[in-house]
Amino acid sequence: MTQRRPGSVVKASRLGAGPRTTEARSSERRINLPALSPTAESAHLRLGLAIAATFRPTPCAGSDDWLSEAAEVRAAAAESCTGCQVLSLCAQYADAAPEACGVWGGVDRTPAAAKRGRPRTRKSA
Repeated sequence: MTQRRPGSVVKASRLGAGPRTTEARSSERRINLPALSPTAESAHLRLGLAIAATFRPTPCAGSDDWLSEAAEVRAAAAESCTGCQVLSLCAQYADAAPEACGVWGGVDRTPAAAKRGRPRTRKSA
C-alpha cells in the first residue's frame, strides 16, 4: 500500500482494494488527492493492511455501488457492509479523513441533494 501525499495522483481502484499510485493507462481515471492528516494517514494505512491480511475480497471490492449517484443503490451497498471483516477500520478511516461521499463503514456519507429552483419568498402583509 502506498502512502498518500499532497498532490499525489492515484489510480481510482476497486473499493476495498485501496488506492494504488500508478502511471495510469489512458483509459484509467486519475484523481488528484488532497493531503491527509497524520491521523487519517494512519487510519488509511491500517485499513489497507487489514484488507490485505484478510486474503479475501471485501463486499465493496469490484463494485461502484458504494459511490453511486443513486441513493437507493448506496443504501443497498451499505446493507452489504454488514459482516465485513474491516467494517470498523473503514469507519475509523472515513471519520479521520473525513470522507464526505459514498458508503464508508456501512454508512452513506453522501450529502442529500440540494433542492432545485429558487427559494420561495414570503409576501409581507
